[in-house]
Amino acid sequence: MTACSPTDTVFVFVHGAWHGSGQWAATQRALAALGAASVATDLPGHGFDAPLPSGYLQPGQPGLQTERSALATVTMDESAGVVLDALRQARRHRRVVLVAHSAGGGPASLAAERAPELVDEIVYLSAFVPAGRPRFFDYLGSPENATARGQSLNLGNPGELGAVRINPLSQDPAYIEELRQTHYHDIPWTASTAGARH
Repeated sequence: MTACSPTDTVFVFVHGAWHGSGQWAATQRALAALGAASVATDLPGHGFDAPLPSGYLQPGQPGLQTERSALATVTMDESAGVVLDALRQARRHRRVVLVAHSAGGGPASLAAERAPELVDEIVYLSAFVPAGRPRFFDYLGSPENATARGQSLNLGNPGELGAVRINPLSQDPAYIEELRQTHYHDIPWTASTAGARH
């Protein structure tokens, strides 16, 4: 691999579950200080306009464990399409590095498979790297993931909800501590840290 200057490179960032493009702001500022351009995507149903379950902010959080997610019909194809659009815009005669975090590994990988000419390098940051299972949830329930911490944090039946749902607003201190340890152990914690909950 030949060395390139930061100004020859565009970084395309894909967030993970319950997040959005805003999670990359500090990284983008640091790259900009080095002269590198970057683009952060919002996958369908994520970011500042992400839909919350109707009772999420209400007392007692009615329906949180049973209400079907507004994202239940979002497909991997739709998510990969958003990534492809960002890659096409970034390509413009520059080197492109695709960076995927967590659940963003699925749509990033699919986009790179569909248009490898748009990606010079791909970086998986604590990300799922698809290996033949058709749905993201299939990886969570796989034998390889059986000993992973945090599985007890999932609310309701993900198959019926159409999403994996967590609750950073839980009143249970043990639940909140497990959530912090498994998802946010290396950042300052507030209930708003986790973003949308699907």
